[in-house]
Amino acid sequence: MMAQNSSTSPHRKINTTGANHATSANKATTAPANMGRPTVTSSLTKQSASQSYSVSRQHILEKYAQIISGSSTGLFVALTSEPLSDAAKNALTKTAESFNYGADPVTYVDVSGLEKSDNRGPKNRDETNKVIISSDQLFEIVEGLDPVCLVTCDDKATHLLAEAYHTQIMPMEPARVFGRSVAPLNNIDTMLEAQKGKAHLWKVLRTLPHFRAN
Repeated sequence: MMAQNSSTSPHRKINTTGANHATSANKATTAPANMGRPTVTSSLTKQSASQSYSVSRQHILEKYAQIISGSSTGLFVALTSEPLSDAAKNALTKTAESFNYGADPVTYVDVSGLEKSDNRGPKNRDETNKVIISSDQLFEIVEGLDPVCLVTCDDKATHLLAEAYHTQIMPMEPARVFGRSVAPLNNIDTMLEAQKGKAHLWKVLRTLPHFRAN
């Protein structure tokens, strides 16, 4: 009896090991079938995400059409509380184009305010009868446009952006908000009036990232 048990036990071990080898072999032959191939789900997910960003951007462009102008791409955004001169716009455009953001790529956001035809808006009106946009509204605009980088063209725009993101942004000191590069300027038009100001302007603008499409 003992001899019979000792002779059958090895066979059980061999059979078990053989089954494991067979299972491993099956996994080895079937696993590579999907390796390196994007699944339909992942492809649709990327497409849906892209469409979602486009819808969000379009919604912001329509909602804040009074204060958003320029490019509809929203990749290179300039925030300003004052009308910009042609020289200032030209400087921003040339910078963005040289950084591969495309032709005429700057999206301008006038943070000085929205004109109101009734009294239902906020009470923080300025002398031009505009309703100054709130930090929450600016946050909504920036997140909706989802730019790669931002330029604040004057101190007021810089202060409002810092308030919107609950952070400290110092003029002329490159910063980041939610992973986006920010070039905070004192006043772009004033800086363009003197050679020294132009040098300081370029020093800050050149810290912005070059655009690389995925």
